[in-house]
Amino acid sequence: GSLECLCATHPKHIEEYDFDRLLPALNQLGSEEADVDGSWLNLSGFRSCPPGGNGLGLKSLMPLMYSCFQMLYDSDGVVSRGAFKALKTLVSVSRAQWSETAAKSAAADGQQQQNDWVWMIETSFLACVRLGLTTTEVPVRRSFILLLAEVSRAFDSHDSAGMHGDLRQLIRDDDPELDFFLNVTHVQVHRRARALMRLRKFLSGYDSGNPPPFSMQSLTSVLLPIAINPVHDCRTSAEDTYANEAISTVGAIASH
Repeated sequence: GSLECLCATHPKHIEEYDFDRLLPALNQLGSEEADVDGSWLNLSGFRSCPPGGNGLGLKSLMPLMYSCFQMLYDSDGVVSRGAFKALKTLVSVSRAQWSETAAKSAAADGQQQQNDWVWMIETSFLACVRLGLTTTEVPVRRSFILLLAEVSRAFDSHDSAGMHGDLRQLIRDDDPELDFFLNVTHVQVHRRARALMRLRKFLSGYDSGNPPPFSMQSLTSVLLPIAINPVHDCRTSAEDTYANEAISTVGAIASH
């Protein structure tokens, strides 16, 4: 199966993937089509999870998801990029399935019911993402931050604070230059510092009587780790401005 392909090792080389099996499996997981063998939808066993269903099909996806998260740490760029695309696709598929079942529920009784795709993203997917935000490996952390942005964009209308939809306002699809997540992961240090500066100024416009439009979960589990990381990352005097901006941003977050 797909999991066997993701874990397949080379028959002749020690500690090396069997790329002839791994890469096709990752490409299949990167497809949003239900009729593609090895795609998330195809492997889930059903087109759309019924509201209140047992989600047994989705439980079979968990080992695949965790394997993809582990591959984000791989030094081979082909593997890590393939895993990133697969996880990004899982978010898109989950968003589509949630929208489909939400529309059906609204038409039936006017109430929004629990959806197992959303449950998987909130309880399992985002748990891995939040843990990944604390990694000391900068390129890997970049992938986790961008995955967090994908979830926030996809589920900005969801009412659960645990989905971090409130961070959608930091995403600027109309102007990438002002997009917080794109800039805080940018290869140029001054772009990262500028992203933190804009966040700090945004937060400084609020006080105890007028709290910022972010949930406590988003402030403490997402924005705080992102702001703290540069303090540990900076190694040269050229990065002092970046580190100082990070410290100021941590202070702005802590004040709320």
